[in-house]
Amino acid sequence: EALIERGFRFVGPTICYAFMQAVGMVNDHLVTCFRHAELAPSPTASAGMQR
Repeated sequence: EALIERGFRFVGPTICYAFMQAVGMVNDHLVTCFRHAELAPSPTASAGMQR
């Protein structure tokens, strides 16, 4: 409903994946890319995410 109020008529997988990239949930950079290491979470940051 919030997206409809903002003008979206459809929310599909492309929009959802783009959102996940924008907020940092997904790192699509190749391991050899200089940005990969900068965007990868540190081991201490992911320690609190364990189930």
